[in-house]
Amino acid sequence: MQLKWCRTIIGGQTCSGDFIAYTEWGNFCRILRSDFGPSAGTWKWCLIDCRSPFQDLPYGVCEDKGEVVSLVKRMFEELRDRKNLEFQRPYMWNDGKYWYK
Repeated sequence: MQLKWCRTIIGGQTCSGDFIAYTEWGNFCRILRSDFGPSAGTWKWCLIDCRSPFQDLPYGVCEDKGEVVSLVKRMFEELRDRKNLEFQRPYMWNDGKYWYK
């Protein structure tokens, strides 16, 4: 199972600095760049897979994009290797496209 990335699509439009890490089974984590305020330039992340063992740490902030991508990849690999990834299967339309894309 591979982790893939795409821009988050909300209302048919994408925003810069907003990404979803996903697999063929569902979404894993969302990362979002903060553009305003005292946290401008930082990256927020939030696990969105089901029943993660990281219950005490479902979200956080990293200083840059490289750091947040590395963190998400490490969490995914650990969960995959421990066989703790539990996604709800995404809903499919008749044309086979995922509802969140």
